[in-house]
Amino acid sequence: MHYLQNAFNSFGPRDAAGAAIRFILEIIFEENLFDELLCTLTDKSRYGGFGGDPGWELARKNSNIPADSPAYKDWPQNAEFRAIVDDTNAKTYLTRAELYKYINHIMKVFVEHDPEHKKLVQPLMDFIESGEITSEAGMEACKNM
Repeated sequence: MHYLQNAFNSFGPRDAAGAAIRFILEIIFEENLFDELLCTLTDKSRYGGFGGDPGWELARKNSNIPADSPAYKDWPQNAEFRAIVDDTNAKTYLTRAELYKYINHIMKVFVEHDPEHKKLVQPLMDFIESGEITSEAGMEACKNM
């Protein structure tokens, strides 16, 4: 899926922090980790984040834990998500709106490359639009994670 590696060529900040979320989203879309991403986006799931090789992680701040908790001492006040890539020491904190801009951008590239891909990301698209998991498959995935 070489086209995903070029998805962000003209999008987003070019600094190391922007590189972390771009790298992570490329992996998520290459490996079809859409259930994991969907469940990370919602507070209705116990699934607060996920990661993989080579040492990356996307995490959500749990709204049920106070923002001044020691678990979030390094998080900026308005941050809801953290993206880390260990090998590069790249780390970025994002608001929900910022993360959605990145996700929507790569989803557009993903679907434009092959319109059949829309079926794979439709639950994610619906969630970003409505803030609710609307598909049975999405609800089941998040219940089991």
